[in-house]
Amino acid sequence: MTTCALDALIFALQDAVIGANDSIRRRREAQLARGGMDDSDHVALRVQIPQSPAQDAPCTPVTIALSEFRDRRTPHIAMMSVEFDCRVHFLRQRGQPTPVLTMSLGKPRFAWLSRKLLHHVRISYASTNAWQPQIDIDGRPLILPALVRDMEQ
Repeated sequence: MTTCALDALIFALQDAVIGANDSIRRRREAQLARGGMDDSDHVALRVQIPQSPAQDAPCTPVTIALSEFRDRRTPHIAMMSVEFDCRVHFLRQRGQPTPVLTMSLGKPRFAWLSRKLLHHVRISYASTNAWQPQIDIDGRPLILPALVRDMEQ
């Protein structure tokens, strides 16, 4: 069974989603800086367009690069959500004045000894909230003070 502090899990997930979003942005910028999205940019759509509606009208060739059809907007991660079942308890660590809220994931070693109920935890992050976590335990929101971290580390 794995035990993890709630705040450590929240910050690890937040760092992961911010890092993934930055990685997508950097990859897109590198691709655009190279001048294309992939090696198939030289591929083009070639069509013959009639100059008039007549049946025997001469046709004009038109060539359109396939890169013109690509969406130039920057992709990004909009939301990430993690749900799991765990046992929630406070654990007093040596040298700490206050206990730490911890979660035990997985099955206990002796299930018949454990009387603690499983709780359903949902942690979600949205880019519109500046990646601030929203935590629900058993469908009820867990209200936390604004979690501000120094992202320049």
